[in-house]
Amino acid sequence: MIPDEQAGWMERCVLIGAVRQAGRWASALQAAATANNVEMVVLDGRPPRRHAGDENRVFVALDKTHLAPTATASRVAVLDGVDKFSGLGLVSEEDARVHVVEVTRFAVEALDWANNGIIITSDIADFSRKNRAEMLVMGMPVHPPDLVEGYEDQLDRQAAESLSYLRAASSEDFCRWGPPVFVYDQAAISLDNRAAVLDMTGPPRPLVRGPYLWGPRGRRRITARFSLDENASRHELQFRWGPPLSPTLHYATPERPGVYEIVLEADWPEIDGMEFTIALVHGCVDGTIEFLGAKLDELPIPAIR
Repeated sequence: MIPDEQAGWMERCVLIGAVRQAGRWASALQAAATANNVEMVVLDGRPPRRHAGDENRVFVALDKTHLAPTATASRVAVLDGVDKFSGLGLVSEEDARVHVVEVTRFAVEALDWANNGIIITSDIADFSRKNRAEMLVMGMPVHPPDLVEGYEDQLDRQAAESLSYLRAASSEDFCRWGPPVFVYDQAAISLDNRAAVLDMTGPPRPLVRGPYLWGPRGRRRITARFSLDENASRHELQFRWGPPLSPTLHYATPERPGVYEIVLEADWPEIDGMEFTIALVHGCVDGTIEFLGAKLDELPIPAIR
């Protein structure tokens, strides 16, 4: 009996989460399959029932809903190239931000879908490219495709920096988010890769917020640095970190000028956005805050007792 196409029946599945490089990776996988006499089906929709019943067939898709793996299926998620950008400076800054947010959604869904399967990151594929070595994907020797990169402008560099946490998620490394990755409540007095200087004068409001990228399931710690002048240090600040609707909160009034760090941890029980906020709790007639960026660490998920 052929199982319903909604049920899990595929034994070998590849999900390409790096949408900008999807065509190159699909071609590389198809070439490897042809060279090794493996039947591969690249899906652009839900597969027909006639494909059921062959355990050796490999299914490749850009959309996880097109795949129907069994509980024990071999799964590969391709994230190679998710943090490689080129040409974002040709679009508006807002359009570039929206594009990066969408890229993270595809990548995070692929991470989640992979479960305990193989995840091919840029680090892994770059090693293979550098050493002219084949890598095994579904038992097939595959040459990772060459990727179009070369950061052409500031927006390209900012995009790659903002997505570096996806590479850190598969290692013991951390990622750094520079000030340009975040959004500010009004035009900054100055903004560069080192710092964003903001005038706090005005009503209660978020001063720093973002980056609004998608986050996988897990636990993360953010360490954000900022400095306050004497007037700004007298005001109460609210710090938020986590999924937008269930963040970790902290309130503080430093009371003296200086450079400070705030460390917050939060859980993502499911795929959701990532938001860090520094907000002014009460109105302010004078003061300057200098935001110096943040570091993001992946943490072990606490055991349930």
